[in-house]
Amino acid sequence: MDLTAQASTSTSTDNGVPDTAAPPKKHHVPPITIDNVSNQAGLLKHLQSLTNLKLEAKLIGTKLRIYPQTAYAYHLIRKYVNENNLESFTYILPEEKKLRLVIRGLPTDMSPVEIIGSLAEQNINVNECHIMTSKKTGKEMPLFLITLDKTEQNRAAYHVTNIGYMKVRVEALRPKYGPPKCFRCQGFFHSSRFCTRAPRCVKCAGAHLVKEYTKPIEQKPKCCLCEGDPPASFLGCPRNPRNKVVQEINKPKENNINNAKPTKKVIDTPPPPPKVNFWEQRANSLSPAPPRNPPKSHLPQPTPPLSQPKISLSS
Repeated sequence: MDLTAQASTSTSTDNGVPDTAAPPKKHHVPPITIDNVSNQAGLLKHLQSLTNLKLEAKLIGTKLRIYPQTAYAYHLIRKYVNENNLESFTYILPEEKKLRLVIRGLPTDMSPVEIIGSLAEQNINVNECHIMTSKKTGKEMPLFLITLDKTEQNRAAYHVTNIGYMKVRVEALRPKYGPPKCFRCQGFFHSSRFCTRAPRCVKCAGAHLVKEYTKPIEQKPKCCLCEGDPPASFLGCPRNPRNKVVQEINKPKENNINNAKPTKKVIDTPPPPPKVNFWEQRANSLSPAPPRNPPKSHLPQPTPPLSQPKISLSS
């Protein structure tokens, strides 16, 4: 008798219920967009031989958007792009995303090391911790940003109420206003961490990073997107996709003169009178209605005089 088979069947069922384990969740692999590709077919064949996979791609002008099927192919293509200094951008893998939480209620002079140690005592492993500053004043705020791995153990950080001897509240980091923007190329919908495009300065629109900006402060900024006076970080830039949507909604609908069909000239004149009056014809065709009975009066009717007998006089 095969005891191993019997053991496997006994462990697969529990009280007569088969053990149906959920299949592993399939993560979506983000695409990689490469700019200014002259030989798209040759590059795609080379990447297919590099990854040993039949990669799918989409041509967008001079850009080639590649759809890797696995995370391994994703990393191989990114490595090839970095080694050959190709201009491209992509997105983070879903399994590599981190938890970014904000801690409220701590004093500004509290050490981040002390915060990480206090959370470690509560079985929460923090990768990074730093204090947040105000964009308007540049001063430190009583807010600390922590970065953690996405694990069930670290998700307990949402329920933390005490750090040290301070009452705190932990909440998710609020997203920024408007679409995400790259600090390297000033493009939209991706981050500088996964961008290898040519850098553009946010202040002077030059071909360098903003940390290499050496011009005087008195010089007026220039937008590298619309070439206007405000810097590229200005939310009211007309090239901002959010503003384009608002402009399309508020734009009045205008008829295209070239594509408009010729219309006949309409003269505002009253219509001619009909030859036959419908109502008169209808009245003549109907039979006359019988006269109505006169209304009965409630007053007493006069009695007729009594007839007197005729008296003849004889001569």
